[in-house]
Amino acid sequence: MTQIPEVPLSPLTASREQERLATHKARVDSALDAFNELIEVPVITSASFIPPPTSDGISLLHLTTSQRSVQQLNKRSGSQTLTLSSANIVLATSPIAFTSADVVHSSASPDGRRTAVFRINAGKEGNKKLSIEVWDAEGAREMVIEVGDRHRDFYMDATFGPPNWNATGTAIVYTAEGNQPKSSDVKPDGEAFKYTPDLGETFTGKKDPCVFLLFLPTANSDATLHQLTTASTTPGVAFGQAIFLPSESATPRILVTGYKSLGDARRLGLVYCTNRSSAIYELELEQVAGFWKAKSAVRQSEEGRSARSPRLFLPPPGVKNSPLVVFLSNPEGGVHGGCAQLHAVRLSTGDTAVLVAQVDAPATLADFPGLYIEQLPPKPFTVVNGIPHVICSSLWRSRKVPLAISLRDGSVRSLSPWVAPSQDPVLPYLGNDRKLALSSTNVIGTDGSSRIIGLRSGPLAPPELVLMDLKAKSPTWTILRKPKLPKALEEASASLDYTIFPLPKFEPTEVILISPCSIDPSAESSINLPPLITIPHGGPHSGYSTEFSAQYLAYVLAGYRVALVNYPGSLGYGQTSVVSLPPQLGTLDVEASLATPHFLNTISLASRQKGSRLYVGGSHGGFIGTHLSGQYPEEFDAFLLRNPVTDLGSMIFATDIPDWTYEESDLEYSLTKPPATLSPKTYEKLHALSPMTHVEKVTAPTMLLVGEGDRRVPPDQSRNYYHALKKNGTPVEMYTFPGNGHALDSTVETEVVGFALGLRFLERHTVF
Repeated sequence: MTQIPEVPLSPLTASREQERLATHKARVDSALDAFNELIEVPVITSASFIPPPTSDGISLLHLTTSQRSVQQLNKRSGSQTLTLSSANIVLATSPIAFTSADVVHSSASPDGRRTAVFRINAGKEGNKKLSIEVWDAEGAREMVIEVGDRHRDFYMDATFGPPNWNATGTAIVYTAEGNQPKSSDVKPDGEAFKYTPDLGETFTGKKDPCVFLLFLPTANSDATLHQLTTASTTPGVAFGQAIFLPSESATPRILVTGYKSLGDARRLGLVYCTNRSSAIYELELEQVAGFWKAKSAVRQSEEGRSARSPRLFLPPPGVKNSPLVVFLSNPEGGVHGGCAQLHAVRLSTGDTAVLVAQVDAPATLADFPGLYIEQLPPKPFTVVNGIPHVICSSLWRSRKVPLAISLRDGSVRSLSPWVAPSQDPVLPYLGNDRKLALSSTNVIGTDGSSRIIGLRSGPLAPPELVLMDLKAKSPTWTILRKPKLPKALEEASASLDYTIFPLPKFEPTEVILISPCSIDPSAESSINLPPLITIPHGGPHSGYSTEFSAQYLAYVLAGYRVALVNYPGSLGYGQTSVVSLPPQLGTLDVEASLATPHFLNTISLASRQKGSRLYVGGSHGGFIGTHLSGQYPEEFDAFLLRNPVTDLGSMIFATDIPDWTYEESDLEYSLTKPPATLSPKTYEKLHALSPMTHVEKVTAPTMLLVGEGDRRVPPDQSRNYYHALKKNGTPVEMYTFPGNGHALDSTVETEVVGFALGLRFLERHTVF
């Protein structure tokens, strides 16, 4: 066959091509700079009112913040105080005061008169020094107690912590890692080397969470620290999330969440999983030699439900309501995320009621789809007109919506309702006037009365601090503070656009489309069709909302249109949609992700030309991506994958969630008698569902970003895939990040370098 010689470009054409490439390189450079600026914007991590307000209604709102430094490659915590008028207008804002690096947590007492500060100091020769300080409202230190000889690191995460004060501000209960024998003190029996399973992803090395009770000093006694639970309190159960209950005697009452090990003593990973063998327990305390300890733990929640996140409601004076404990639960076992229930326990009688039940399938798109929450806010209660409510945020289709749930009858009210769709069934939420209405709001606190604090954001707008006062005649969200935006974002904001639309044949799930230009199917093709990045979420039982992401906005600023795919199995659409995926794993999720760019092409919002079809996905999104690249090798031009699942059969005994592999493949996993081996029949099914069965057909350039410390999707999933592609001669790059887990966000360096590598990779395979 005669080879046709390439025709050289004319000098004018070559010059224009060089100019075009230089323009897009500059745009990508600007997007990288914008990403670095965006991740340096201080992130508000908590908000709490410092009670009580003054006589003229002046109140103080205390904020804690986290801020990355790209130059120093570190993260810093800080605090800030807003002074609010009786009309909730910001009168003054203090500068951010950065917290000492050894402070791991601070917590104000219910009356705001004391603050507990938890410290971990590195000390000499790597020996950590742990201490708890208590400061009064005038800034004087009331006490300090060294606790390093009693336990190891504090647990300040949502799964086991944070600390909880009693109602009078005289005692604190918290969770910390129990002491273990040191190898330097080891006896010939080798006790220090005895195997104990840890708690999995984000808890590597953490094996023995214990509950501690600290009584503050009084005029007649010193501070005393009591270890309430040990590994032998209830063998096989790890306790955390401790809170005080009202007690009519001198014996403290403590409520906890307990996480139970499996029948083979295995501990399944806890983070991102709402299906664990967990329950609400009350500790039965006794005094031994003057110290309180738990002689037993009595289960309070029902069998078969994965219960967690207890919160105590004490009615204020004048409110006719019994003290209550509310908590969340999901079905035990099965899929890892789903529709939760909200329960309430009346302390006077012990009666338990389901306030909000599981929703299988909402009757219409406008109906409440159920609760999709891992944990309740630390202070979730309001009382308006004598009626108490739980305030929280939940996925409601493709938005995170703040909810008010009545403690009287369980009725649910959206505090940020969906805007009514237009008559256009294809793009029902298109239009600039709908952008704010499509935003998401994450509730982070209340004042216990009528005021709610939230963080409101959208795909094009970083979080702003907002407040709603339910006592107002027409409650609306008031902006307390807006973030300072990077110059590139301010200049481009007028042209950026986003919307939500249903994906035909995969309803009720949806796609969030973010664009560097107006989303207008009637616009000229040269303007209207920027390259498209398709990004299904991980999980698979999680979901995209319209919350802000610096990564996705930076893609848009670089000139890409971004499609965030909520495929069948996503949260926020009812439990029926959630459980529809496992029987069709690798089919429904893959087909919905493939259908997204094709549908956008049919409505003139995406091109199918080479160089305009990119894919990004992590975890289960990587599973979908590796399926697409093998089964449909001509559909996408490049794949950027983060910690992808590639081989279900080899993953089972290396991941911290082996049950995930079974349940998502529509196979039963017994929590009492978990499988110790893999039968040939089971392996055959897992192998057939795995992307590795199609790896020899992959031709598209691929980049893998991998956390070397990932316990959820072991790094060998990527390594084996990388070597298979190398064997086939497929262009592939892989970068591994030591000390990083599944989320690839353990260090600022990983976030910055990982994003830059990925964006440059996409740029190389894009024709703008």
